Amino acid sequence: MASDSKPLAGPLAKLDRAREHLESLDAGCEAFLEGDPYYVAVEFDSDAGCHFLRFRVREQVPLRLSVIVGDIVHNLRSALDQATWLLAGQTKSFAELNKPGVRERISFPITRSRPEFEAHKVIPFLQPAPLSTVAVMQPYELDRPVQHHPLILLNELWNTDKHRTVHGGFAAVDLAPISFQPAAVHIEAFEDLQTEWLHPPGEGMEDGTNIARVRFGGAAAPPAAKVDVKGKPTAQMMFGSGQIAFYPRTLDLMAGFVDTILAALAVHLDP
Repeated sequence: MASDSKPLAGPLAKLDRAREHLESLDAGCEAFLEGDPYYVAVEFDSDAGCHFLRFRVREQVPLRLSVIVGDIVHNLRSALDQATWLLAGQTKSFAELNKPGVRERISFPITRSRPEFEAHKVIPFLQPAPLSTVAVMQPYELDRPVQHHPLILLNELWNTDKHRTVHGGFAAVDLAPISFQPAAVHIEAFEDLQTEWLHPPGEGMEDGTNIARVRFGGAAAPPAAKVDVKGKPTAQMMFGSGQIAFYPRTLDLMAGFVDTILAALAVHLDP
């Protein structure tokens, strides 16, 4: 919990608020999933001439959860920008920083390369010591793909949420808990049921998404064959779309990284 006496009281309060929203998101996702909002079915496709294992949605992800994601992202990004503002106040008066054309330049840099970092508009407003700390926190400095870095995802989500609500959906369905009736059609017995997986793991799924193409062993199954799916598959929730789609746990990683950055920047501010 942030204390008003700390040099980064404002940014830390933003981080605390983001974590409160994270708890609300976790609780909301859990309650939503308990309502069986999705299922899988084996359906015959007359155009393809074969059966598909399809993901079906009974209930869409509540808009409220997407809005909570936006609240989390905004508070995390704002925490970084407010900390940067305080650091910039060491080189310029806040009255000067507030001038039009100046205040727009004061933001925490999130960059993919050293040249991009060095060209950031905030650089002239930071003293050497805090600037060095900000530099080592950049995504390109860590041994991981830049596009998967929590800060890159945070920045892209923040930009997305400014213009439209982050989409909520499903991904990474686990079929282990289910079985098929008649008994001869069994997911574990690939001599009885052969599947060709069509949906890449980790990508979002909508109602009607083909998970797999199903081929029956032995005699060909007639188009009218009815296959009942027993049990409940497990799917993870996902927010976003395309290259910025992410699981809720990614937000925890973002919050942890922002916490690390704030702790590193705090040493450059007078208590």
